[in-house]
Amino acid sequence: MNRPSAVTVIGLGYVGLPLALAFAAEFPTIGLDVDSARVEELQKGIDRNREVSGDEIRNSSASFSTDYSTVANAEFIVVTVPTPVTESNKPDLSLLESASAMIGARMN
Repeated sequence: MNRPSAVTVIGLGYVGLPLALAFAAEFPTIGLDVDSARVEELQKGIDRNREVSGDEIRNSSASFSTDYSTVANAEFIVVTVPTPVTESNKPDLSLLESASAMIGARMN
């Protein structure tokens, strides 16, 4: 079985960050997020959501970025963006649709 040479996790919230760190234990991993303040905090080892410790972030080989052009180099992409519920109790898929369009635009 071939192992992915590059993993990208899109969305670094309470699901995406721990997932990116887990992948980084085995594969080169980039965590992407649209929130530049969030990415800057993670680069300093700070998780405002307190899902993971600063040591876990600093000791990880994961890198964090807002540069979505790096998706073109990913062999494996995981999208973990929020899917809030609208007032009519239907999922708001706009963030998922946006992330999917961004990925599609950067694929060969």
